[in-house]
Amino acid sequence: MAYYNWFSSTVGHLPTWQHALLIVVGMVATAIIIGGGMALFAAGLTKVITVRTDGSINAFAWAAFISPVLAFFAAKYSLQALGS
Repeated sequence: MAYYNWFSSTVGHLPTWQHALLIVVGMVATAIIIGGGMALFAAGLTKVITVRTDGSINAFAWAAFISPVLAFFAAKYSLQALGS
């Protein structure tokens, strides 16, 4: 949040209550939604490639790695939506 709001010139300043709302609700929900989607994607990709239904630990590890990165980039667009 600080990266996009305090160190960026493109996003306007937000009130404290909107920061709290984004941090408590938005980032937690985003991590769950993106993490769940990436886990389903990893399971589906594993099933298509290997025809195994139990999943692959490597695919789930990559999904767990990329989920916070995607949530970080989603923070920029949520701040831009609230700042405009």
